[in-house]
Amino acid sequence: MKPEQIAAIAVIILILYFIYRLCLSKRNSGSFLPYRKKLLLTKNEWNFYKKLKPVTDKYGYGIIAKVRLADLIEVDTDKTKEFGRFFPKISSKHIDFALINPDNMEVLFLIELDDRSHDLPARKERDDFVNKVCEKTGYHLIRTYGDTEEIKDILQRNRLTEYIKKALIIISELFIYFLALASISFILFS
Repeated sequence: MKPEQIAAIAVIILILYFIYRLCLSKRNSGSFLPYRKKLLLTKNEWNFYKKLKPVTDKYGYGIIAKVRLADLIEVDTDKTKEFGRFFPKISSKHIDFALINPDNMEVLFLIELDDRSHDLPARKERDDFVNKVCEKTGYHLIRTYGDTEEIKDILQRNRLTEYIKKALIIISELFIYFLALASISFILFS
């Protein structure tokens, strides 16, 4: 090979090296952003949402999708000083759907849409953790493979329970009112 050819190859290699370094520095400087927009729900989640929406509308619930577990619960720093150990366990996990009271955004039920991937050992471990955390923190977690009938039954029972609670409160208030009237009557007419 002639010296001119070697020099030309060396110059090309140097130019390619500097281009590579320039690209690498752009990636590391924050100007390189390898992101793209995506849909919030998978096709399976979207199909389930369309089935769930009329059910929740009937019973007066709102739906929020893809709620981060760390937005529903927090590490109890009164019980542990190891926030950094426990927070990552909840920060990267999401619940598929939360059913809320639309008047105050209170989360009333959580729904996990399961599929065959939930049979994998790592996924079972994750699901077991989520189940335990939801139970510990008082959330009612519903797991489903897409059947809304069970959810409809749960919401209907919950509505009936709420009606019974309200009726008991009214009855208690009436009873207290009746006792007060009886006491006043007894005092006045004794």
